[in-house]
Amino acid sequence: METLDRRFLRKHINVRFIVKGEQLSGEIWFKSEDVSLGGVYLMSDFLLDKGEKLELSLEIPESGETLELQAEIAWVNLGMEDSQKDRYPGMGIKFMNPDQNAIEVLANILK
Repeated sequence: METLDRRFLRKHINVRFIVKGEQLSGEIWFKSEDVSLGGVYLMSDFLLDKGEKLELSLEIPESGETLELQAEIAWVNLGMEDSQKDRYPGMGIKFMNPDQNAIEVLANILK
């Protein structure tokens, strides 16, 4: 089994993200499997292309505050590789240059 080198600790948390992107004519909701300061894994059978730039919105459950993030699809999981068969299909999303407020909000979610 392949071991992934992770830059950030991840927390298994189920949060809904609103996603806007080049391939989307509107916005679509995705559920997260895990979140870190560096990105999120969004579960879905509807997969976008690696490298696509996205705008993410996340409503913080405790405060109702909305967090806006610029992101990019870092990898796509079709659920077909042996190392990913136990994971629901989806996309690994990398946050692009989050500001200090976004980092603080994410850090609070991850506590």
